[in-house]
Amino acid sequence: MEWILPGQHYILAYAYAVFITYVCFEQIITLVHPFQIFAQSVFLAFGVVLSFVTWISELVLLLRLVAVFPIQLTGRKTLLAIMAFPVAVKLVRLACLVCYYVQFSEVAPPYGNNVLTIQDGPANSPFIKVNWTLEIFDNGCVLGSIIKLAFHNCSLSVVMYPLYFSGVYTPHI
Repeated sequence: MEWILPGQHYILAYAYAVFITYVCFEQIITLVHPFQIFAQSVFLAFGVVLSFVTWISELVLLLRLVAVFPIQLTGRKTLLAIMAFPVAVKLVRLACLVCYYVQFSEVAPPYGNNVLTIQDGPANSPFIKVNWTLEIFDNGCVLGSIIKLAFHNCSLSVVMYPLYFSGVYTPHI
């Protein structure tokens, strides 16, 4: 991917690690001082970052489908049939995450011990349960498509070999 500079894809991981460290310190302080007031926005931001980082990282499976079924060799109807379900499931999962965080921001107190609210929230939220179920179907569908192609063609190199020598696929090292 030419638009990603070397080392740029680590920025999100570093930011996420710093943020998790901060929230872990907040939770340790909550254990030591249970009645200390914390802002809801910190815990809400932690949950949003946690959920959306995993959602974005699962987009790699969609990129694998595009790599295995290139647009130049796969017809648009076939590509649409292959990609329609995973893309629709990802959009529904995104909507479930947004609905959960809207619901959480309305339920959680603006100031107070939000650790208990966060620990209780996902277990009782239908949005999170639907998201978990759809995540299983999403990953299974994409993985099933890749496995089906591998067993049908006996190798993924059958698809990638003509692309490499036609100049369409050029690996970046």
